[in-house]
Amino acid sequence: MVEYASTVQAIANQFGPLWGILGHSFGAGNVVYASHDFGVQAPKMVLIGCFSNAVWVTEAFGTLLGIPAGVVARMRALLEAEHPGKLYWEKLSISGMLASLNRPTLLIHDEDDQEIPYWNAELLHKESPSKTELYSTRGFGHRRIVRNDAVVERAVAFLTAASA
Repeated sequence: MVEYASTVQAIANQFGPLWGILGHSFGAGNVVYASHDFGVQAPKMVLIGCFSNAVWVTEAFGTLLGIPAGVVARMRALLEAEHPGKLYWEKLSISGMLASLNRPTLLIHDEDDQEIPYWNAELLHKESPSKTELYSTRGFGHRRIVRNDAVVERAVAFLTAASA
């Protein structure tokens, strides 16, 4: 996550200013992390299939691949040691980070998402109701959602609309 977020920061520094930023799945959580901890500025964000907590997503990843919980915990510990002062898994609450950012955010999530369950979007929206808009779909799951024309149109409309 540190490398991902710092890469987003480097791209924003090189090609900015950004007029919007969009991420899907792990990338969506990293967009929030890059904005919160790395100072990436964008007036609007679109998060598609975003997770609400980094510890939860690593545990879900481990379960999906059949990796024992102890191995996942050790992986997190090794990554924290590799990035001292930059990575603390227990503080990586994406919903908390999003709540502290002051920018309009469109949350797009499919109610049938089996990889990042819909409750993640509900939690993100609940913790930032005045800054987030939740656009729900059904039947696209975690991956097909990004290829849906209505989803793409909604994301583009959100990013290109004049700010209030």
